[in-house]
Amino acid sequence: MNIEHQILFGKYRLERVLGTGGTATVYLATHLGLGEYRAIKKISKESEEYGQFRKEGLILKYVRNPGIPIVYDLEEDDSYGYLIEEYLEGESLAEIIKEQGPLSTARTVSYGIQICHLVNHLHSARITPILYLDIQPRNLLLCGNRIKLVDFGCAAFLKEGNSSCVGCGTPGFAAPEQYAGKTPDERTDIYGIGAVLYFLWTGRSFSGYWENMTARKGAGQDKLKKIIKKCLETRRERRYGSVMELEKALERMETPFLTCCKRKQKRESFPVIIAFAGSHAGAGTTHLAIGMAAYLRDQNFKVCYEEKNGNGVVRELLRCQGKGLDRHGVAKINGIFMRPRFMENVCLEEEIWDIVIWDLGTEIANERDWDYLIEVRDGKWWNSRRCLKEEPVLTLLNHNLDAPGQNLQTRERKNLILSVPYFPNPFFFTGKAELFYRRLSVLCGIEKKRKRLWSMLKNWLEK
Repeated sequence: MNIEHQILFGKYRLERVLGTGGTATVYLATHLGLGEYRAIKKISKESEEYGQFRKEGLILKYVRNPGIPIVYDLEEDDSYGYLIEEYLEGESLAEIIKEQGPLSTARTVSYGIQICHLVNHLHSARITPILYLDIQPRNLLLCGNRIKLVDFGCAAFLKEGNSSCVGCGTPGFAAPEQYAGKTPDERTDIYGIGAVLYFLWTGRSFSGYWENMTARKGAGQDKLKKIIKKCLETRRERRYGSVMELEKALERMETPFLTCCKRKQKRESFPVIIAFAGSHAGAGTTHLAIGMAAYLRDQNFKVCYEEKNGNGVVRELLRCQGKGLDRHGVAKINGIFMRPRFMENVCLEEEIWDIVIWDLGTEIANERDWDYLIEVRDGKWWNSRRCLKEEPVLTLLNHNLDAPGQNLQTRERKNLILSVPYFPNPFFFTGKAELFYRRLSVLCGIEKKRKRLWSMLKNWLEK
């Protein structure tokens, strides 16, 4: 269908198709009077789902939450019904897993808490709870760093009868009672949340087997496994009794971080700025700076990598992935917010970050408002250290060949020197590289010192 220049109801200009499913089509439209985007869901009046479509609009009018789209209007013509909603711009969790693979435990827990908060809001918005009944990755958008819930096509009030459950739910995420035609309740949505957590953590839909979770080991991982398994119990009386109970279980898993927590309590300004400066071109400053941003991303910080040098890496990545910048001058690449270098006269909308990584390259910027300065040096003995006007917190020896019995860390005067392990992809890594960045995070005062971390580091040193 050619939608070019089509105007609906004298005020909505259709721009493009956002998605199709079943008998409905969703368009991106511009409100001509306000100049704002709207999402318009269109469905034929002859469709069997038209009654549920109208009920979707009536249900949403009771809900007011930043994570749920606002319904502005419900229109119709001779053949179709139209639901005019707030347009939410973001990536679905399905798209994120396709691009990035399974998420870290910290990110999975954080997104799970946000999903629980939204579903709990639905369950408590009215005296009679509103059930969502189709919690799945495509209906959950990550907008910035916040989860949004869209597409209420299966939503229903509790105890409306089995008919509200027929045909609803997505295979791999729908609860067993939805296939059995039983009346759903709040625990039906808890199953859906558990299935989404499983998908985020393993990268696969739940098929009734737990083999994909056996590789994840550790104290935090074991706790999350128990939570997910309880959500996915076949008999719903064995699941969590309420979404609030599940949310509290996930909240007890959140990892405390020293610097950010203290600054939030004291209401000091954000962000924490960690600057990377190289001894010379080719030392690997950009590689290590991106790796630091990737590690903090996996620990669920809202982190931005800023290019403070002229190497143009961010713009190369944008061209490679066919992405553009938003109004804040940033783009999301493999889950990391990245900002290229701009001229000083460029004005951008401010965004609030937990941590900003500055990639200085070999250029020490005029602005020195960093919290931590890290020097990156090539590991070759003939490349001497760079004379920095300010003493760095620590120095990283990159491209250094490991020798038998070589220590992880040494000291040069008052400066701590760490040897960098080899890892080819700065966006995704595990093993020694992950331990290395955890060590950096501790030394910069961001992550709390953990006994298990030091035990792992000790074993690494002994090897």
